[in-house]
Amino acid sequence: MERFQAVTETSYLTAQNAPLYRRIMRIFFEEYEKMHFQLYKEDVLELLRTYPDYTDYTLDQLKLDLDSLTAWKNLTATQDPKRVYTIADYKNKQYRYAMTDGAVEVERLTVKLENLFIEKG
Repeated sequence: MERFQAVTETSYLTAQNAPLYRRIMRIFFEEYEKMHFQLYKEDVLELLRTYPDYTDYTLDQLKLDLDSLTAWKNLTATQDPKRVYTIADYKNKQYRYAMTDGAVEVERLTVKLENLFIEKG
């Protein structure tokens, strides 16, 4: 008998902070579509703050949310050695984040579902 495993890439869709996670993932998806495959957390924060609900959102909050999305296999974090100038920088670990292939497909599906809902409404 075949056993199905949980699809962790969809965890952010039903998490307690789902609207926030969905906004972050949509930012990554929109940038992915522009061929900006890797983003720094500072870039994500700047894009997130363009939305009225997130003007007070902090970099520390974003870091925790990016860690969650990485744990759910939506994002991969790659340490960027180019941004390391001091030992403190190395310890602070500057990452570039990229969507996983599964996350790209999940976001494509959510866009498709949203458009179906709009077409039927």
